[in-house]
Amino acid sequence: MIDRYGNYCQECGHTPIAAHHLVFRSSIGTGNWRNLCPLCDKCHRRAHTSFEFAEYLRNKRAAELGPHFGKDKYTLFKERLIPNTEDSSYERFMKGEEEHAAHSRKGNN
Repeated sequence: MIDRYGNYCQECGHTPIAAHHLVFRSSIGTGNWRNLCPLCDKCHRRAHTSFEFAEYLRNKRAAELGPHFGKDKYTLFKERLIPNTEDSSYERFMKGEEEHAAHSRKGNN
């Protein structure tokens, strides 16, 4: 997560940060970097108390990485989106989703 997004809050830029699960673990969200967002304590609390803010963060990540960013390889396999649970199949699918999202963003600009 930090390698991709840095060690500062993605919303306000403050530090220190906590790893926020964009798709909550209670909703089968994963702990992989794609589903984690660095947020300061204030923004992290806001993400857990404001549905609108949490949805904004999820939509922002989906626009960047595609709609399946919060899923693990087992969920994608169960949904028949990948042929097996090998890491290579998962990463190939997720890279494709990210490329599709980038292409969609270019089309909207």
